[in-house]
Amino acid sequence: MQGMIRSRMRGYGVAGLGAAALSLALAGAAQATPLQIGQSLVSDGVTFTVTACSFGGTACGSQATFVSSGGSAPGITISGTSSSIVSDPGTSHDLSVEFSASGSGINGVSLGIAGSSVGASSSASTGETVYASDGSTSLGALNVKVGGTTSQTIAFAAQSLVYLSKDITTFAIGTGNSASVTSVTQTLSMVPEPASIGLFFLGLLSLAGFRSTALRDALRSMRRRVAAFG
Repeated sequence: MQGMIRSRMRGYGVAGLGAAALSLALAGAAQATPLQIGQSLVSDGVTFTVTACSFGGTACGSQATFVSSGGSAPGITISGTSSSIVSDPGTSHDLSVEFSASGSGINGVSLGIAGSSVGASSSASTGETVYASDGSTSLGALNVKVGGTTSQTIAFAAQSLVYLSKDITTFAIGTGNSASVTSVTQTLSMVPEPASIGLFFLGLLSLAGFRSTALRDALRSMRRRVAAFG
């Protein structure tokens, strides 16, 4: 009876955790933040804040929002409020946006792009420069393009504050040419915390001990069988 009760309690616990995770996921998915100066969100302990934003030379309006990337690492995804962030049926557009990202031990940046590019005279791309906390020392640059290199990663010495300055651009000139950027995803890599490293090595030691014990048990069983036949 006690075993059955414990089993049911474990089942209720798993179901409760699943429901809680679903609620959090739905809440996170609904909280899109306008891509406007001063707007910020926190993703896995890193705070992303829009520090500059312009579209075609004027201040950003409501054409785009950003949300937590929802992956295993801190990050954001920029998306258009309707379909595309920027789109061109026969001209060119440029959305320039800068984020500050503050958190402990930021040591790398990844950039990804999604969209479309039709025709020889069309292009959809995003270029980015990563700056240190002084706002002028470059830590590296990334460039991703629809139909080309769609994701790129750079690494650098650990920082507590970086600035991510990106240009999301489309270009399409002439009949039959079109280009659009539907989303840009940014993720950060972090230096593992000492506690996490300790838990990792503890797990390895436990696994090694388990294997060692299992091997000893197997050898003892084999010896007993040999002795029985002897």
